Amino acid sequence: MFGRSLCDEVLSIIKRWTPKKKYTRETEYSDELAEFIRKKLKESQQGILFGCPEEHYVKREGGRSRADIEVDGRIGIELKRNLRGKTEMNRLMGQLSDYEDEYKCIIVVLCGEMKEETITQEEIWYYQYI
Repeated sequence: MFGRSLCDEVLSIIKRWTPKKKYTRETEYSDELAEFIRKKLKESQQGILFGCPEEHYVKREGGRSRADIEVDGRIGIELKRNLRGKTEMNRLMGQLSDYEDEYKCIIVVLCGEMKEETITQEEIWYYQYI
């Protein structure tokens, strides 16, 4: 992870994730993604020659004021399944606003089905890099 922030590393890992199947619940996607991140972070530490490998903890959250997944308590990952409509988009924006004081980096992962008019590519890009 030389020269890369942990946020960049986690974002890179998430971009390589493809859910194994279509799930009926958001928590199933979150569980799979958390395990994928945990595994990939551990693999990235195996090639370190000097110093001690850094241990990262990946934790599934369930509370209202926390993101769905946390990495080292500094990165919040909010996962949304089947985001449809402006009401759901506004709710997501409110959640992200609540997380700003909790995390140094917030990443939004969208999965499932989405209506194109619900979210633009610019909004997705913005939320990945808060």
